[in-house]
Formats: sequence, C-alpha cells, structure tokens
Amino acid sequence: MNMAQARRLCHFSFASAPHGHGPSVPSVRAGEGRGTSQQRSGLTETGQATDLFHGDAFARRRENLMLTPRLHNSRRNGFSLVEILIVVIILGILSAMVIPQFSSATSESQQRNIQAQLQSLNNTVELYRSQRRGAFPNFATDGWGSPSDVSDPNTRSLVGLRYLKEAPRHPRFATGDANATAIQVVTGTARGHATAGWVWNSTDREVYASFFNETSVLMTSTATD
Repeated sequence: MNMAQARRLCHFSFASAPHGHGPSVPSVRAGEGRGTSQQRSGLTETGQATDLFHGDAFARRRENLMLTPRLHNSRRNGFSLVEILIVVIILGILSAMVIPQFSSATSESQQRNIQAQLQSLNNTVELYRSQRRGAFPNFATDGWGSPSDVSDPNTRSLVGLRYLKEAPRHPRFATGDANATAIQVVTGTARGHATAGWVWNSTDREVYASFFNETSVLMTSTATD
C-alpha cells in the first residue's frame, strides 16, 4: 500500500465514524485544499509583484525613450562655445597658412607676366628697327598707337603698324586704370614712371616696366626702381 492509498483509507475511516465517537479530525484533502489555496494566494501575490516590477521597468524605459530625442534635438539645435572656438581657431590657422602663399603666388605670377612681356616688347622693337632702316617707334608722340593709325602714313606706332595687336597692360595696376597701358619716355638711368606702367628709355633704347626690377626680376615699391 502506498502513501496515497493510506491517506484515502484514513480519511474514509474518520468520515464514516458516528457522531460522538471521538473528535473529528479534518480530512487530509481539506488540508491539501487549504494548502493549495495558500499556494495560489502566494502565486497571485508573486505575480502581482512581478507585474509591478515589469510595469516600473517599462515606465522607466518609456521615460528614457522620451528623453533621448530631446537630448538629441537640443544637440542639433546649436553648437557649444567650445565647438565654436575650435572652429574659429582652425580657420585662423588655415588663413595664416593659405593667405601668405596666395599673396606670394600672385606676386610671382605678376613678375613672370612682366618679364615675359618685356622680352616680347623689346624683341618687337628690334624687329621694327630692322625693318625700318634703323628707326625706332615714336613713343613720345604716338605711344603704343591704336588700330586706327594704320591709315596714317606718318605713324610710327607699334599698334598702328600692326607689330602689336594692342597696348600691353601692366599687371600691377587696377583693371580699367589708363596708367596700366601708358608709356612714358625717360632718359639716363630711369627705368620707371609713377603714372605709367611702361617707359621707353631713349638713352639705352629699351622698354622697361615701372615698379619692377629687371635685374632681380622682382616687383618693387618704387616706380623708377
């Protein structure tokens, strides 16, 4: 006989006994029922606690999800003072590095431009002289000349006689400045003029550029070198 059969037999004996014959003893099943009820009550309380725990966790997670976009949005709406200062410092460093190089490149470009033009102009003057029986262009009267001078039989200008397509322009002068294409006649050791981009030195019979040192091939602050 196993334990379950013994409990059922005991329960049957007490239940079938007449009234007044000994104290009534609660059945084992009744005890088991009460134990089951208590267990169920405990499980119910545990379930409620579990639900409350999960509910709190869900609420906290929901608050975090609601706060996170706000933090990101506030981050996107502007920059901090430190970030702005870093950008300003970087721009300052780049400016200090790039601007001098740009200025140097511009100056070197102007110097090469003038040097190339002087070589071409003096070669043109030499060609004019060789074709005009040793005569030189009349810079004092005609300057560089103009295309309309071609109809003038007395012209001695390089543009008028089509040795040049147009008057050369000195790159140091501003665009539209008439002095950039002007030429003045000088003598002696002068090699420039304050109000003209070019000079014709009648002493050594050569074209020079103002504000330019032909020996060092550098731009200068002095017009006459």
